Amino acid sequence: MVQKAKMKPIQRIAITVLVTLISFSGYGKAKREQEIYSSLTKELVLNEEKNLAFSKKRINEIPKDDTVMIRKAKLVLDLKTRDTAFIVLVKETASYAVKEEELKKDMPSCDSDMYSDFMIRNKKPSIVNSIEELGNKVVYFTEDDNNKIFKHADKGWNYFHKIYGLQPIICYSRPGFNAKGDKALIFYSIVNGATSGTGQFLLFKKVKGVWINSGECALTWIA
Repeated sequence: MVQKAKMKPIQRIAITVLVTLISFSGYGKAKREQEIYSSLTKELVLNEEKNLAFSKKRINEIPKDDTVMIRKAKLVLDLKTRDTAFIVLVKETASYAVKEEELKKDMPSCDSDMYSDFMIRNKKPSIVNSIEELGNKVVYFTEDDNNKIFKHADKGWNYFHKIYGLQPIICYSRPGFNAKGDKALIFYSIVNGATSGTGQFLLFKKVKGVWINSGECALTWIA
């Protein structure tokens, strides 16, 4: 019988150090970025699914003699279900500047390391990878798509709704991490039209190896 060679203590230490360095390297942070994008996107898709179910329920609650309201509700529902996608996700990240002291008023868990990492990382954009588990529930919106649809600012949203229905456009920033790497600050915007949308910061935390929304948030703008 061939005996397995025992790993020496020094070898174990070297491997542990190597794994730690990889996790905090560019590759490790890039992987964590995509995990946060995936977690947030799944949450937003679930919210849109709930909104759609609520819209369908409301139609049945409209009095049958109110034909005008029923027709309007069915029109909105048709626009919402025109495509199987629930959200339109921008492929390239963008950022939003905010002062640290303003952010901490609503997000006490956001420390200086996290804020600084957020500001540094968002000096350059990143790409949001396709999320295979969500399949065609998400449509990815590129810079070319944006240039084609919104080249005429006054007609852009009309053109957008003809293609995508009433699905919202979602855009993420790159997340900034705390020193331990188990919490992250991310900004996202959700826009439904020229005068309809919100932008806010969220704080994610890693629990048992999974990134989840902590519930801490800071609304920065609303239209």
